[in-house]
Amino acid sequence: MTDLSCGATCSKYLLFVFNFLFFTAGVAALAIGIWVLVDKSSFYDLTKLTDDVNELDAPGVLEIAAYLFIVAGAVTLIIAFLGCCGAVTEWRPLLVTYAVFLVIILVLEVAAGITVAVFRGKVDESLKAFMLTTLNTEYTGESNHRFTDAWDAMQYSFQCCGVDSGADWQKDAVTAWKMKSEWKIPPTCCKVQDTSALFGEELVNTLEKLSCKTLGDSLTSNYDKGCYQALENWIAEHATICIGIGIGLGLLQMFGIIFACLLCNAIAKSGSQAV
Repeated sequence: MTDLSCGATCSKYLLFVFNFLFFTAGVAALAIGIWVLVDKSSFYDLTKLTDDVNELDAPGVLEIAAYLFIVAGAVTLIIAFLGCCGAVTEWRPLLVTYAVFLVIILVLEVAAGITVAVFRGKVDESLKAFMLTTLNTEYTGESNHRFTDAWDAMQYSFQCCGVDSGADWQKDAVTAWKMKSEWKIPPTCCKVQDTSALFGEELVNTLEKLSCKTLGDSLTSNYDKGCYQALENWIAEHATICIGIGIGLGLLQMFGIIFACLLCNAIAKSGSQAV
């Protein structure tokens, strides 16, 4: 152990605490990923869509996310281990390796953010096309059908109707929905003051008793409020939270890099003074 100054000692212990928390986060991410894969049968049907929609085919969105969690957790564990060991042993090669890894991750995160911003328009186009496809060819109006349930839940929760408006339900392109002759829109397009009730078949049956499905107007239904824009607004609201978390993680990583560099510099100075 080298004889460090008060500031360098503080950097050492702050670096250790930071990496201990980092290590804990890695364990949590790894555990979540493994749990989802082990208990895949419970989740698989929720994310693996039909073969007609190739964009979200098997292995399923949740399974892909599980692998990402495992990889992210494993990488986090390795980096946190390097940081903790480097801080405790005061060995400069470990601290330098740790700082380099953090810099690489930080650069990748910035690159990912730029990529998302650049391709945002294409993602929006793909999302809208996917919504139109599922509305036209997958929605059946029957309960316990994954696309029907997804559309009904979205229209009820977001209080919206169709992709751009309720008029989407009346187009000739809608082929899967065997609409009752007097219906103009699904009952989940009806305006509801309180959307806190748990969505399910019982709720849909209740909505079917409302008159808005036959009127198709903006007074009793969300006919003029498309779900695409509602979904975009929801994504934008939550994107702000994600951006905030990303910035917070980036700042933590920068602090980790700074503390590691300060400790390395202090160790080098102590070594030269000892000589």
